Amino acid sequence: MTKKIKILQSLELNGFYKGKIVGGDVCSEFLSICSLIGNPTKHDVNKKIIWDIKAKEKCNLENSTFSQHKDYAYFHTDSQYRENPEKYFGICALTPATDNGGVNQIITLSQIISAILLMKDGKAFLDTLKRIFFPFYVPNEFRLNDENIILKPILTNDEFIRFRFDTILKGFEFTKENQERKNVLNYFKCIVDSINPVLNYKLKKNEYLIIDNHRVLHSRTSFEDDNRHLIRVRMN
Repeated sequence: MTKKIKILQSLELNGFYKGKIVGGDVCSEFLSICSLIGNPTKHDVNKKIIWDIKAKEKCNLENSTFSQHKDYAYFHTDSQYRENPEKYFGICALTPATDNGGVNQIITLSQIISAILLMKDGKAFLDTLKRIFFPFYVPNEFRLNDENIILKPILTNDEFIRFRFDTILKGFEFTKENQERKNVLNYFKCIVDSINPVLNYKLKKNEYLIIDNHRVLHSRTSFEDDNRHLIRVRMN
């Protein structure tokens, strides 16, 4: 079985794949592995393909991305602020945090849907998540035009989720808010909070994760080590 087939099978079955790079230049090897799964995309206007996940020395939490600070990164999908979020992304640990933080966690869309369907009127709530459009704030670092927000539902179908709680809250600052959207958002967050992660793992040096960005929410616990350094590649 080739590496590409092995990764794709794991992505289809589990929503993620965990591996380790042995030998060679880690950044180049990681990019090559990601390129097996899809075409790497540019992160920002500077056309960066490999993005550094490293805390900034002076960081304003309100205006920073998860990749730039050490606090808890709540469950989310990548590129939720884009018209068409990348199907996959990968992260690789160059220098893991020396403390116990920086743990990656994953819950799957199938877990979320199952939890919702167990609720009273669960099917109706699923339809609501597909019907209501939420304002996702576009971070300055990744803004490709003058648009501050993009309006999209949390669920497009049973195979595609986009979500990040704090960027929706920030997006509300640019829209005329109504109580229904707030109630739906908070209720959905409660559901996410109730689900046990299928992965709760701290990447070791040169280990990597490849994640199905359309069918998985991922998070990262807080950490203290200023030298923690991961890299990320997004691909379609």
